[in-house]
Amino acid sequence: MEYSDRGYGFVSRTLAWNAKVFFHIKTLRHKYPKIAEKIDNGSFRGVAFWYETASTSKGEQVGELWLQIDEVPEPLRAEARVTVERRLLDIQDTPSADVDRIAQQILGPADYQKLSAERDRRLREYREAQAEKQRGEEEQRQRAVQEAYRKRLEEEQRQKAQQEANRKRLEQEQRERAEREQPLRAAASPPPWQASQALPKTPVYTQAPSVTPTRAGSEVGYFFRQFATSGPPASTPQAPRQIETKVKGVTYENRQSVVKQLTEGEQVWLRREPLNRYDRNAIRVERHNGAQIGYISKEEAATLAHRFDAYGKPVPAVVTAIVGGYYSDSAFGVRIRFTVPETQATQPPPARDFDDDWDY
Repeated sequence: MEYSDRGYGFVSRTLAWNAKVFFHIKTLRHKYPKIAEKIDNGSFRGVAFWYETASTSKGEQVGELWLQIDEVPEPLRAEARVTVERRLLDIQDTPSADVDRIAQQILGPADYQKLSAERDRRLREYREAQAEKQRGEEEQRQRAVQEAYRKRLEEEQRQKAQQEANRKRLEQEQRERAEREQPLRAAASPPPWQASQALPKTPVYTQAPSVTPTRAGSEVGYFFRQFATSGPPASTPQAPRQIETKVKGVTYENRQSVVKQLTEGEQVWLRREPLNRYDRNAIRVERHNGAQIGYISKEEAATLAHRFDAYGKPVPAVVTAIVGGYYSDSAFGVRIRFTVPETQATQPPPARDFDDDWDY
């Protein structure tokens, strides 16, 4: 209850939420002197009574009021009873101590106990339902986690299967490439008699025949040492010389796009470029379609150009390795092997001193 010097005050509504009803102090003093006496003494919180509201132009106003619940008319008590039961059974609402006290007065001890028991039962059911809901949500979350884990395992297995398939495909390609390169390797391998030339020179010990002593002198048998070496017969021709070298200038003029298309064992061609403005001894390396890969190094070209000029035709070569390209921005390199053409060429002309800008 709130008391004002302006001739009116406000009383709270225990069974309603955030609502106050005003009353006229003169009327209260005239009809209910005991309540007015308590108000005059400042005992606002100790003043409690039942009242009926009336709607006016100024708002909800206290109409009739009663000091005891037994004095309240039966229709109003029945209405208050319904309100109390609804509030007590609302598990979302937490009744205050005033509501409990009013409920006991309206319902009586027996009915209040029954209603309290019903409220407790509903609270238990609500809490059990909430716990069940949380368990369901947790199970659903666990299922989602397990499903995500299962999908991840399936994806890993799929990737492993794909990697295994790629590995087998690469092995198959390597076998097929080896089969294609086998004739080239057989043709490029030196004959047995040439391989014997690589044997180191070893001393061979022979024994001279014994000489029978005569009167002319006493000759005795002796040993002498003779060094001999093994080699091809004098009539056997020397095998053509083979060179394996690194191709230069593969990073210029967009040649990397050509290099990336090469495969090990692929046949390429060496062609002379006597009109090259940087080196008159230049030897160009290109694919079968004429796409340029690079050049033979300046030093090797200086010793080979006269043989290529005397030969007069492109010389075949074999790609032996594709190197480099370890990082996304690194270049690839090429190694090739070829046989120096056999000609009756004279000594090479004196080399000219040019800068070699083909390396990478």
